[in-house]
Amino acid sequence: MQKKFKYIQMIELQIIATQKHATFGGPKAEQKPSISSYRLQGTVACALTS
Repeated sequence: MQKKFKYIQMIELQIIATQKHATFGGPKAEQKPSISSYRLQGTVACALTS
């Protein structure tokens, strides 16, 4: 996946999903994660031309 903006370019972009529990400590065995978040990972390059 490649995304272009006006001044930067994101190369080899990956979207990584993570899930967490809302409470501290160990969750119950049958409890499912209640918080979902996403992280972007890739390479950022300058897209300025001269």
